[in-house]
Amino acid sequence: MMNRHHAKTFFALLLTTLLVACATGKSTQDMAPYADIGARFVPVDLNPLLDNCKYVQKVENFMVILDMSHSMTLPYSGNKKLAIAREMIRRMDLTIPDIQLIAGLRIFGPGWESKKETDLVYGMRKYTPESFEAAVANLKSPGGETNPGTALEAACEDLKELQGNTAIILIGDGEGLGNPLFAVKKMKKLFEDRICIYPVLVGDSARGKSLYEEIVSVNGCGFLSNADEIASPKKMADFVTQVFLTRVPDRDNDGFGDICDNCPDVPNPDQADGDGDGIGDKCDNCAETVNPDQVDSDRDGVGNLCDNCPEKTNMDQADTDCDGVGDACDKCPQTPQGAKIDENGCWILGKVQFDLDKYDIKPIFYHMLDKIAEIVKLNPNLKMELHGHTCDIFTPEYNIELSISRAKAVQSYLIDRGVPANQLAIKGFGLTRPIVSNEDPAIKSLNRRTEFHPIFP
Repeated sequence: MMNRHHAKTFFALLLTTLLVACATGKSTQDMAPYADIGARFVPVDLNPLLDNCKYVQKVENFMVILDMSHSMTLPYSGNKKLAIAREMIRRMDLTIPDIQLIAGLRIFGPGWESKKETDLVYGMRKYTPESFEAAVANLKSPGGETNPGTALEAACEDLKELQGNTAIILIGDGEGLGNPLFAVKKMKKLFEDRICIYPVLVGDSARGKSLYEEIVSVNGCGFLSNADEIASPKKMADFVTQVFLTRVPDRDNDGFGDICDNCPDVPNPDQADGDGDGIGDKCDNCAETVNPDQVDSDRDGVGNLCDNCPEKTNMDQADTDCDGVGDACDKCPQTPQGAKIDENGCWILGKVQFDLDKYDIKPIFYHMLDKIAEIVKLNPNLKMELHGHTCDIFTPEYNIELSISRAKAVQSYLIDRGVPANQLAIKGFGLTRPIVSNEDPAIKSLNRRTEFHPIFP
């Protein structure tokens, strides 16, 4: 319960706040977007977008190019422009989800005490939010001349050895000397579609806005933002999502991307899989039985589930592997006992997907691997080849090693579940066997996989 002393203090503070608001003519909702620089910022958590595969990582690298010239010392909306730029970077830093990135921070116009027109003050190196925020916080006072073209041209050298796609976030007021379009054209020629430029305008300069719009147009990729417009947690989350992530195909529109959807053609938002066999309940013919019943009461070679006369011998329905598909139309006549099949009588085998430069197995694939382990153990004459694959990022030699590591990771998991090692073999194909185009950054992650290839006796 509030005592009198505390009550007086509270109401005094409340009255002061109201008087200030009345004096300025502004409510708290009307305050400038960066009036609370340095205050606690609660970002939107974007990791769930990745957890259910609605989105995947779009870029492997990013670079912030920050204007540190004299014009950034000028006031705008109650703060210096550079303070607003730093706060915008801090909020972006807090919002970026848990993805693996290579990052850089390059400045231009860093003040008269500097001997350089532009300087790489962070990277290119493995990104961590803490180290990147510290690099921004340690920047010295601005005061030099503005020439973003110098920084963009230097960035070409910073980025030339990197693999994958890169986002360049150019932050400044667009005022000053020099025309950066020549550097943008050079960057476009060197990197083609692997680089997108996202200018963020600090302030309201019409000249700066026009210049940044032209940069986007010449680069042909990216979009212009205003720092004021992406200040809130939601708007910053939208910005980060568009720059760093891309939406995964979702054929049934249930909110789960196809690569981790138990029923990719049947809306199933809860992803329920009662028997844990990797097939969601809504598209599982035996939703409560891990191993579908293969009983053949009349011993005519046709399992009861697909036998028109399960109590009367009828050899016209011959089904040697008793998988529910008659021999005459069975494209996989040696389906192992207990395997889930498609309409052609072939074992439905999924793929284990991996993050960039990773070979650890995600929990979402445990059920599928457990099911495969059960079937391989039930069929001691069955051999299984595990084929590891990668996308085209990194060198061919490194990708061979990475693909072998991915195959070995799956092999180790199955052995831990009781599968004899002599039933498993591994092969690594690196980047040589993509299943989707590596030219499309939205889907190239599907090539980072391990596949299952059964070898029947």
